[in-house]
Amino acid sequence: MVIYSSSSGAQLGTFEPFEIGDEEVVLTGLWLDHLDLSYRIMFEIEIGWDRPIHADLGELEIMIRRGDSTGEIVDWTQETCFNSTLTIVDASTVEGSSYQNYVLTVKSPGTRARIIGPYLLKGTVLSK
Repeated sequence: MVIYSSSSGAQLGTFEPFEIGDEEVVLTGLWLDHLDLSYRIMFEIEIGWDRPIHADLGELEIMIRRGDSTGEIVDWTQETCFNSTLTIVDASTVEGSSYQNYVLTVKSPGTRARIIGPYLLKGTVLSK
């Protein structure tokens, strides 16, 4: 059963596209509270991105981190594209504290990705 949902992000066209390189970049964060050990958290990630013109193939690493940009990785995935794509990822976790911050971060070794939008991090708190 859904307890509540929260989301954060930016819509397509609300920012200038930007390249992602070797350094991890925070796209957005999400604060969830009133958590219980019996709850499960489902994450939905949506990222619109493409490959820069200088790259043969686009590559993007996507992470959800607990706490802050250097916190524990809750979920990690690596995506590739030939031109542009909208990546959608689902992940889940359980939380040991009554509140927590989660951040959506990305990096691209060799600067092989550009965020074009939209991007979204949604957390849904569910009872088990």
